[in-house]
Amino acid sequence: MTQIDFYVLPRDGSLPVVNAVGRIAEKAVSRGHHLVVSVCDEEQAHTFDNALWTFRAESFLPHALIGDDDKELVSIGWSEPPLEQNDVLINTTGVILDYFSRFTRLAEIVAPDEFVTSVVTRCMAILSRPRLLTDQTRSLNDLINH
Repeated sequence: MTQIDFYVLPRDGSLPVVNAVGRIAEKAVSRGHHLVVSVCDEEQAHTFDNALWTFRAESFLPHALIGDDDKELVSIGWSEPPLEQNDVLINTTGVILDYFSRFTRLAEIVAPDEFVTSVVTRCMAILSRPRLLTDQTRSLNDLINH
């Protein structure tokens, strides 16, 4: 079963998505993991590709677009990755990816305003247990709003 972690971006915009992805990727690579970063489209893939080279001055994070060099530890793509890539998936798209369950780990990057809705929606889709999550949703909303 896929382990799912949610990473909520700060409200003040102090941590851009690409920097959050860079931090997660850097930590995962240091532990020997292979990653796929899923983005919305080719343009966003190129943006991430350029930004990850310099996201932190004191680090080097080798990466490539899927299809360019599938031997890199970090691959960036906007469509389903090759089947042999199944270790860690970082999802920046805001939608549930059909192929997430073949990965050992999934890191969901979410905006703070979308967090509760996003978590509940994604959990319902992933677990297919909306009745169970309804009670949990109320509890989660109570915790956040009080």
